[in-house]
Amino acid sequence: MSSKMIMITCPICQDVFKKPKYLPCLHTFCESCLEGYITNISSICAKLDKLPASIFDNKPYVWTGDGFPCPVCRSHVQIHDNKIKSLEPARWTVAFPINQLVLSIMGYDSIPEEDSVCAPCEKIDDPKPAEDWCLECSEALCELCAKHHHVLKATDSHSVVKITELKDRKGPIHHDEIVECPEHAGCPLDTYCVDHNKVACSMCTKSEHSGCETVIAVEKVSGEIRNSSEALKLLDKLKECTEEAECIVLDRKRTVDKLGASKETVMIKVQQVRDEINNVLDELEGLLKEDLENTHSQVVTDLEDQIGRCHLLQKAVDSSRGVLQAAIEYGTDNELFVVAHRMEKEFHKYETVLEKETKDLHDMDYNFEQNYEIEHILLPLDEIGAVKVHKTPTIVSPFIKKHAIAKNRFDATSSMDERCAELTGGTFLPDDRLLLVDNANKKLKLFTPDGEMLSEFELSTAPWDITCIPGGMAAVTLPVEKKVMMVSGMNDCITPVDQFNTTGKCYGIAYSYYSRDLVVACDTPGDGMATVKVLSLNGDEVREISKDENGQSIIQRPSYVATNPFNADVYVSDDCNNTVIGVTMNGELKFVHTHPYLKLPVGIAADNHGCVYVCGNGSCDIHQMSRDGERIRLLMDGLTHPRAIAFDPYKERFLVTSDGSYKSTVQMYELS
Repeated sequence: MSSKMIMITCPICQDVFKKPKYLPCLHTFCESCLEGYITNISSICAKLDKLPASIFDNKPYVWTGDGFPCPVCRSHVQIHDNKIKSLEPARWTVAFPINQLVLSIMGYDSIPEEDSVCAPCEKIDDPKPAEDWCLECSEALCELCAKHHHVLKATDSHSVVKITELKDRKGPIHHDEIVECPEHAGCPLDTYCVDHNKVACSMCTKSEHSGCETVIAVEKVSGEIRNSSEALKLLDKLKECTEEAECIVLDRKRTVDKLGASKETVMIKVQQVRDEINNVLDELEGLLKEDLENTHSQVVTDLEDQIGRCHLLQKAVDSSRGVLQAAIEYGTDNELFVVAHRMEKEFHKYETVLEKETKDLHDMDYNFEQNYEIEHILLPLDEIGAVKVHKTPTIVSPFIKKHAIAKNRFDATSSMDERCAELTGGTFLPDDRLLLVDNANKKLKLFTPDGEMLSEFELSTAPWDITCIPGGMAAVTLPVEKKVMMVSGMNDCITPVDQFNTTGKCYGIAYSYYSRDLVVACDTPGDGMATVKVLSLNGDEVREISKDENGQSIIQRPSYVATNPFNADVYVSDDCNNTVIGVTMNGELKFVHTHPYLKLPVGIAADNHGCVYVCGNGSCDIHQMSRDGERIRLLMDGLTHPRAIAFDPYKERFLVTSDGSYKSTVQMYELS
């Protein structure tokens, strides 16, 4: 289903909305569909006392009489107005506002033909020219009928617009924003509390945020959201939720099929055992089959429950995507900020559900264990055997998905520094220590992973990048001197060992464990063409990578490079072109990766599985790519201008340096 159809399709009836109304979670439904749903839910709860488990906490929903679960995400929808609460549940829909944003999109799609006549007047054979259009009735109205439409009790809340406005616009018409407070009807969500990270109305502000230090108007913080990538990143994360939920659903269906076949195999084995023994075991055989059927029924029921929860999660995420997509494409800035803010909270709920469901994934099979005493038929028996469910963890993610868990963070500026540290590179040494490049203070600094400085070494010019090489050594680039320096970090001391010149200023550097060479990003003197050089550990130039097969330059401004641990591939971040380039050491161009979210790509590294990670210094995030240059996902965002990234070749961890306003920090992460 296209994003446009998701925006205007009711999740219940799967048809175009008819009088769309939205709940506090922003999920939208036809008013009649919502009425029918609430009626059915209240009737079911009257008989069962509780509903199936929620996707958020996996606990049965208990009917309390003061609200109902959202049809797609199962969040509790509280009815705050006591007058409405006293009505029949089917009439609770009056408490929820019409989704004017969706209505305006639908109105644009149903623009009337030229020279339309008033629909009510035409019914009484008195056709008059139509000047207005009712978005909810999808009818053309003359001036008089439009006035009556505004005052009649049945239609006084309908949205009526000028037909000329519909025809002149290239997008949805003006609409009321979705900013009404879910707890205080009629009060717009016009303030944002930074302390509680919450959007509130004036009533909420007085009652809940009167003592907060930072409460500002929404319009002051919403103006920049459309020009930023935050809403688009959130949309991308919601899409990831849908894809991963689909993977879980497919895996669970395959497991159900597998268990069905396995069940038949076990039944045959049971029959074979049964045929070998005396007829006196008929009763025991029956008991075992009954136990197997019950076990299978329970296991399949649990799997189907998980499938159902994931289907509900998909619906919830798709509905959220529709609302957010609508706000991005057609909403106002205030509306987009509010929707994105509230959807961020929904996303974290979805993410928690996915983590919980993923942890509960097991590949199951049945094993029949024959009772050893069956060989001694004359001995007393109480069973033929037992059916056990064998579970083993399984991976269903479509990519190598790992979570980065933040560990310790420290400032690399020492008391002897004249300036705040500017960490443009870092690497892991094999003895569990970090060697960092401080470009601002022209130093190399040796740290423990906990942030304890062991030693520092001052250079004559500013270094740029560093890479670990076998033997407890590291290679450092010195762009001004056009040199690569080899240093040792043994015995808590940084010691220069060797150095060699390069034909141009050298910046990013990486060691290839595959070819046992250094890969260095350089400027070529004379023509100014950027290049990547493959150098031996002695400084001999093995080859140069700069042009494609047509002789065109493939790199404009390489700042960092990385190598794949499994082959001879090289990855280059080109911050001038906002691209990541993949080439072989023979110069064959494999891919050029770009993405709207990735801005100023700088530090780049590959993990122990060959996945590539690049720091978006301008977009303040880290992107994960496959070794073929396909974007896997956004690993982290909201960082403070990440500069360099380095993976520990011996453990599942990495470091990221960040450019702050006053200092450069190191953040350690573990991959799980």
